[in-house]
This record gives sequence, structure tokens and C-alpha cells, in this order.
Amino acid sequence: MWFLSSPRTIEEIFKGYSARCTALVRALTYDTDRWAMWMNSTRSAIQDWLSLVAVHNDCWLLSVAFYFGARLNRNES
Repeated sequence: MWFLSSPRTIEEIFKGYSARCTALVRALTYDTDRWAMWMNSTRSAIQDWLSLVAVHNDCWLLSVAFYFGARLNRNES
């Protein structure tokens, strides 16, 4: 499986970044009906929580991409 090994090219890093981003969006929007009911009752709390989740996910995705990018040799990029 490609995501268990270290990527060897910039394209593989981007492919992994895109796959992780898609998986996070899918995980957060899986059960939208239940989310809609919960959001109507505690709108301000859920907006704060979702903004924190978004910031942490963006930081994690970028750190993983930069980690793999830093491990590439100059000849491989």
C-alpha cells in the first residue's frame, strides 16, 4: 500500500496529501443528519470546535507533507 511507505517523488507526496485531506473531509461529514440536529442545538459551540478541528487538520497535513518533502534527496525532486 502506497501510504505505508515513504513517498519517493513530489507527485506521491501530493497524492498522499490529497488522499489524507479527502479522508478527513469524509470523516467529518459522514453523518450529516445527526450533525445538523446537533448543530441546531449548540451552534456556537460546534462552530468553535469545527474551526479548531480545521486548524489542527491543516497543520497536520502540512507537517506530514513537509516531513516527506524534507526527506527527498535533491536528485529525487
